[in-house]
Amino acid sequence: MPVRIAPIADVTLSTAIVPRSLPNNRPPAMVRPDWSSPPKVARSWRTERRGSLILDQEQRVSRQARPRLAATSMHHGTNDEETGWLWNMLSGSSPQLIIPLLQRAELTSVLDYSWPFVIAADESSGTAAPNYLGGNVTRFPVETTFRRFAAGARVWIYPTSGATANTITLSNRRLPGIILVIVDVQPTYLDVTLDLPASGITFPRAILLAPAFDALPLGEIEGEYPTCGKFQTQIEATEYAGANQQLPLNSGDVSAIYDYFLGDPVWMPDHNWAQKLKINLQRRNEISEMGEGDVVVLYGLNPRFMLEVSCLTTRPRWWDVMELFDSRRGDLRAMWVVTSLSIFDTIEVAAPTDFFSGLPQRGYESHLNAMVDAVAFLRANGTFEIAQVDSFVYDDPSGTLILETVQIIPAGTYIKVLVAYRGRFEENTLEEEWVTCDLVKSEFNLRQLNPESTLSI
Repeated sequence: MPVRIAPIADVTLSTAIVPRSLPNNRPPAMVRPDWSSPPKVARSWRTERRGSLILDQEQRVSRQARPRLAATSMHHGTNDEETGWLWNMLSGSSPQLIIPLLQRAELTSVLDYSWPFVIAADESSGTAAPNYLGGNVTRFPVETTFRRFAAGARVWIYPTSGATANTITLSNRRLPGIILVIVDVQPTYLDVTLDLPASGITFPRAILLAPAFDALPLGEIEGEYPTCGKFQTQIEATEYAGANQQLPLNSGDVSAIYDYFLGDPVWMPDHNWAQKLKINLQRRNEISEMGEGDVVVLYGLNPRFMLEVSCLTTRPRWWDVMELFDSRRGDLRAMWVVTSLSIFDTIEVAAPTDFFSGLPQRGYESHLNAMVDAVAFLRANGTFEIAQVDSFVYDDPSGTLILETVQIIPAGTYIKVLVAYRGRFEENTLEEEWVTCDLVKSEFNLRQLNPESTLSI
């Protein structure tokens, strides 16, 4: 049996992030993101996987204590002044930018040339004027729930539009935005390091606040002029290679969000039914050429499920998915996946039992024992009971199936019996594409696992 090698307990991480101070040659601001192209975020862990072909088994070892981010967003200069800001930021012709952005992409000493990049997907509108609290702290009323704001991290503050009356000014000089460090995060406000009266900065009523992380641009940065005086570019940036800035949304226990079964969380993914739900049956194989034909060698005892999910959901529900992803450390830890693949329809359970007879044939009952780890009895309200499969038996006299489960199923009416399996995320990266500020789209694969155990070291 393969093992997942994991520490006895997750490393206790600080609840605050401490970014490096910005030298004078860092860009103090950036033109606000443009939602004409949906902003994207990728959240990644790192796992070393080692497999055994003969038994189709694997071992997984975590190689990262915190997740890393990458983000993509469009930036658009809507007038001559904004176009100048954006072009200067990219070309380095502004006196504020001693080291231009395009040069940073080519430098090898990445720890020295990272710069704050906005997570446009998490921007939130200010709900009232900022309030100076004294000392070097100013409070910005803003909705922060289900957004990647964190104490010690940076926040990017910028106007909602390029209108002259809606700009941030510093001693009567217009700014495209400003980057500050967060002191405290609460559901309805952010406290940041800013002595508002002494700074000479004034904010318009309509502002947006978005979390930012120290990053490096990836690849080439291309821009275009859609019309005279307007310039736009799409930038992809990844977290710089240094001390991690991101904190796991959940270190392992998601029992407040998901039910648990045999020590692992149970998840029925929200599928976007505008897209086809794909369920693949995979078995590792090797093809060798032999004379005029080929010889196929199959590995493992049985095919394994791979569920291809296309998700379209709201921000609060997506946050639950991200907590699950972080709790699993990407593809490291297992979970129980409840699919939409129905084996049987309505079943009336008169009394608690683990024996179900008179079930209709399905044509593939000879494979059910080998392929189906568990079943989920689904109620009309969306809740379900999950149980491991003990056996599927064909009852010859009646021409029906008999299902025996390891766990007892409570009495009740169940509208479907669904295939469930113990699996993991196939990829170490969870990608998000934000269609609107409150609606996110993502695609990911969930692989079925063979039996395994955890080794604590």
